[in-house]
Amino acid sequence: MKTNNQELVRVESLTKHFTLGGSFLNKKQEIIRAVENLSFTVYKGETLGIVGESGCGKSTTGRLLLRLMEATSGSVYFEGENVLEYSKEQLRAKRKDFQMIFQDPYASLNPRMTVEELISEPLRTYKVQNRKERLLKLVDAVGIPKDYLTRYPHEFSGGQRQRIGIARSLALNPKFIVADEPVAALDVSIQAQIINLMKDLQDEFDLTYLFIAHDLSVIEYISDRIAVMYLGGIVELTSSERLYEKPLHPYTQALISAIPIPDPTISRDRIKLFGDIPSPMNPPAGCKFHTRCPLAQDICKQAIPELREVEPEHFVACHLVEESLL
Repeated sequence: MKTNNQELVRVESLTKHFTLGGSFLNKKQEIIRAVENLSFTVYKGETLGIVGESGCGKSTTGRLLLRLMEATSGSVYFEGENVLEYSKEQLRAKRKDFQMIFQDPYASLNPRMTVEELISEPLRTYKVQNRKERLLKLVDAVGIPKDYLTRYPHEFSGGQRQRIGIARSLALNPKFIVADEPVAALDVSIQAQIINLMKDLQDEFDLTYLFIAHDLSVIEYISDRIAVMYLGGIVELTSSERLYEKPLHPYTQALISAIPIPDPTISRDRIKLFGDIPSPMNPPAGCKFHTRCPLAQDICKQAIPELREVEPEHFVACHLVEESLL
């Protein structure tokens, strides 16, 4: 967990647009604004959680940070250097310092390779010395028996495959890991095992996580700070404790009110949001949430709210946030 305020990753005005159409038969081009003017910082040793509904740009943000896809504009500074300006050779050399854990472990593992080959591949690519010793340490760290090294991905359960994916991501001693919904496809009991494993590995290997999820219960447990995303932008960013104790943005309040309480004698006042999420091809003017916000006023329809610090280390993008503080 975070022990200092040393900056590891800084994102400034990160934007990603996808263009559709423009073909001979369909000359009109449509622009999908997947991520729009995103700025935040990840500190060394912490877990920053990103949460939001499907289609809000969470996974796109994670891939942009690692340059698994190219940004339209903006900057991503890793240890003070802009990753988006790296040449292919520079990026390849730096790639070992930041890795990704994917949502579907089976799709991310080559079915024709054994566990030993899968985990050893990055070690061979970067010509790491003592590969066998490193391999055995990794499988031991993630709880994979050494007897399973000759098996193939289809011979494992979903939780075991995710452990293999985690070991593979740790092979080159990375400093920063983007975990893109790593437990979404797993049973609840297995989710807890993987989350606890990731927390243990964070301490053992001195890791920094960007943890992406749509499950608020999961992200509360693992995150030091949480960024809530809506339609390509951050609407609230603060510590995990503060977010669940006193959410200030109406969207965050609605999300937290939907978390079930594991006690049938206790009820929670549910905030229901009406209408669908607007299309990223045609987002509404002003605050993107105003079409579903129960508190929206005229200013919300006209001006885009700035993500600003309304309390120490508590950032909110809402014109009416002062009313929530009363």
